[in-house]
Amino acid sequence: MPTPTPLARPARLVLGVAAPVLLFWAAVGMVVAIRPQLLGGSEPAWMLAGFELISIVAAVLIGLLALGRFREGPAITAAFAALAVAIGAMLGSVSANNVIGETDLIPYMIARLILALVIGIPVLMLSIHTVSSTLKLVIGGALVAPVMGALGLFLLGRLGGVLDAFDGLHPAMSLIAAILAGFAALVAVSAGGHCIIAAFEGHPAAARPSKKPATAKAE
Repeated sequence: MPTPTPLARPARLVLGVAAPVLLFWAAVGMVVAIRPQLLGGSEPAWMLAGFELISIVAAVLIGLLALGRFREGPAITAAFAALAVAIGAMLGSVSANNVIGETDLIPYMIARLILALVIGIPVLMLSIHTVSSTLKLVIGGALVAPVMGALGLFLLGRLGGVLDAFDGLHPAMSLIAAILAGFAALVAVSAGGHCIIAAFEGHPAAARPSKKPATAKAE
């Protein structure tokens, strides 16, 4: 089985810059969620605070990646950390109805999604080492991105027209359509996730060390 490729120094540098930014940002967000009076709110947004805590954990994990603490599977770890930041940003904002006091949270959510993308760039840089891995990454992204985009639009309440179309159908047809849509989304995410994971494997240099002992014995 191929040995996982360590993160390159430029990738670790990007993660090293992103980690403290995310840590500070999430800590401030958690304080504001617990004390919304700071922004003119009244009731604490506990779910938002929970998602900010997840981002804090992700920031610590990203910082450890930047320090080279994970020797196995650093690319997968960075990818899931970036995914946790992105999902936490969307669900956290939605859980607070996209507002705290008089402050609109959507711009902050979009900025957090951009930060998640910045965290994921080193992973992308690592994955593109062969034509095969690049193709797997593109296919995986093409399968997963529409599902994630639809989920984000649903959480933001931007799929009202589509849901209204479902309501206009016969109840049995609506159920069948919902099952088919859910199954298609599950297949797309599963296949896309498999392609993305496979893109991190098979680095050309990983297979070379195993050939040397065989050559030495032959001699």
